[in-house]
Amino acid sequence: MTGPSAAGSAAACAGSDRYNELSTSYLALTGMLNAVNHPVETAQAPAAASALPTVEGQHLGDLLTFGGAAATNVLLGGSQAYGGASWHARNPVSSLARIVANHIAAFLVGDWYDLFQRGEPLNCSGLQNAVDGRPVWAPMQPGQKVTGRYQLLTGPWYHLAAGTGVDLDRLQLQWFDT
Repeated sequence: MTGPSAAGSAAACAGSDRYNELSTSYLALTGMLNAVNHPVETAQAPAAASALPTVEGQHLGDLLTFGGAAATNVLLGGSQAYGGASWHARNPVSSLARIVANHIAAFLVGDWYDLFQRGEPLNCSGLQNAVDGRPVWAPMQPGQKVTGRYQLLTGPWYHLAAGTGVDLDRLQLQWFDT
């Protein structure tokens, strides 16, 4: 066996609490603001310009399909309302302790300008807490030992444009080989 484990995982743009991230951020205001924010931010960070058409197209398509239907369902107390099985099944935090228990290493990649930007740090700290036998939702303790089996790379990228300007494939392979 080489690397952090015989089996491993690399995840990009992974949220940690889908209900709150979608209902309070995306469905409330972020969906519409994304159409404006990305062009403004791209003007400030020209290296991200190549991802702009893709990102805008994805957000517009999502707003027209998922966003409207999900907002209606949530607001009317449907099957996607808070606390239901739908959200629990989609909440990565529900799996963090099992990932650690099954010795699955994870390399997480996050984006500063992503709707789910809070998810990757929460997932990474949750994995580190699970290794230490602590609750995954708890804040990490000052001086808490960490393991290289669970690492996070985050940078100035947009959703689905993680690693723009970085050889992400090479970094992930290096991580698996260490």
